[in-house]
Amino acid sequence: MAGSEAVEGLLDLHAVYGGEERRDAFQVRIVAPADYPNSMPSLLETGGRTAAVATKYGIEDHRDLHRNPGTGTACLCVKQDEPHRFPKGANLAHFIEELVVPYLFGLSHFDEHGKWPWPDYSHGTLGIAEYYADATDSPSIESIRATLDLLKQDMSWREWSRQIRKPSAMRMCVCGSRKPISRCHKGVWAGITKLNSDIQKLGLNLRRTLQK
Repeated sequence: MAGSEAVEGLLDLHAVYGGEERRDAFQVRIVAPADYPNSMPSLLETGGRTAAVATKYGIEDHRDLHRNPGTGTACLCVKQDEPHRFPKGANLAHFIEELVVPYLFGLSHFDEHGKWPWPDYSHGTLGIAEYYADATDSPSIESIRATLDLLKQDMSWREWSRQIRKPSAMRMCVCGSRKPISRCHKGVWAGITKLNSDIQKLGLNLRRTLQK
């Protein structure tokens, strides 16, 4: 598979996770980016299964099924996790085994039970903050900058910046719900407070670090 090429067809799923065995089949299309294999391919579920699951459970926002708006591609993992899940030079077999199969297993489980079989992160920048909150590695300047670079792409970066600079549990959530962030998205709140703490722990200038 070369850059900008695509493969599509029926993918027979047979996998076991957490003691659960699942057999299913999905029509999919896998597209390689121009710089493949240095960047991860994208996955599209083309058989209408995602839409059917959304209709079945009254899900209006397909992002709740980890489907990116506009492109229709699947959100297979949090951005920070991409280098670990798909190392540079990894092949198509690795992509399917490590990312496509788990995602489709989860979608099949959701179709039957109305929920994912494992805890999952929120879509977009909310998930980026939640992932940072769960990170167990020692804080580093590189991990902080990588996370902030992703958050800075959000249209609500100004609010993110305010929260990280001076965390307040009762300030309205960055998701726009108008609810206190500590009650609305606890994982995001944990990520924000951890970022603030780690920035100061490493002796970085908070204001300068948060500048775009």
